[in-house]
Amino acid sequence: MKRTLFLFILSLMLISAQAESRLLIEPLSGSERVLALSQIGRMVAQRDFVFFYAKDNSVLAKLPTSEIRRISFNTPTEDVQLTATTVRVYPNPTQDALIVSGAEGTRLRVYNLKGELLIEQPVSGNETTVNVTSLPAGTYLLLTGNQVTKFIKQ
Repeated sequence: MKRTLFLFILSLMLISAQAESRLLIEPLSGSERVLALSQIGRMVAQRDFVFFYAKDNSVLAKLPTSEIRRISFNTPTEDVQLTATTVRVYPNPTQDALIVSGAEGTRLRVYNLKGELLIEQPVSGNETTVNVTSLPAGTYLLLTGNQVTKFIKQ
């Protein structure tokens, strides 16, 4: 299941890579990792880790899958904007609803780990509530603008 999650994220990365120049990896704890997309040759999910390899096959990063909160893309000119408008998703885990803040003007999409689109809705206002009561318990991906956030439905 973790392999499916990272194959889906890799697909999103490849789609976004044409217009973006950096991959931002936000762990559950610690500081954010920044990798230039031009340096990444491949990404491999192996056991409980994700490896990011350079084009020369050297390891750029090795991250435990259980510690990755969010992966997003940006260009260097968006740094100030992203800091000011970081998308927040809470509570996580949730039972019935997610609150999404800082994603005004985008569409949000909820995917299962098979990559199937389950929920799609526009974001209006600074905070939007997403009803997830119909989803079975499990792990899901929320795509808002250029950010992917993993959340758990209990």
